[in-house]
Amino acid sequence: MPFKDIIIPEAKDVKLSAIINTFSLFGGGMQLCVEAIIMAFEQGFIEKREEVIACSADTAIVATGSYKRLMFSPYEGMEIKEIICKPRDLTITRNKVYSEDEK
Repeated sequence: MPFKDIIIPEAKDVKLSAIINTFSLFGGGMQLCVEAIIMAFEQGFIEKREEVIACSADTAIVATGSYKRLMFSPYEGMEIKEIICKPRDLTITRNKVYSEDEK
């Protein structure tokens, strides 16, 4: 499998770093949206299977919550139902390389 042994430089917890880096592929706000929904669910503000909207920085999603430890469970895990908006250019999470014409 291509993702079996992912090496992330300077990562203390490779699994956690892989999750965070995956969220950054969608933009700077995706991780914050997911974290907000998980925190709200764990504090009892969101019901099981309740769809909520989370907005943060440059991203907005519709998702269901879950406990952090069950986030990837096929039965009780979080579901991102819809990405309402996300940045087209990932200027927050990645440095954009400009050509000489764009400077």
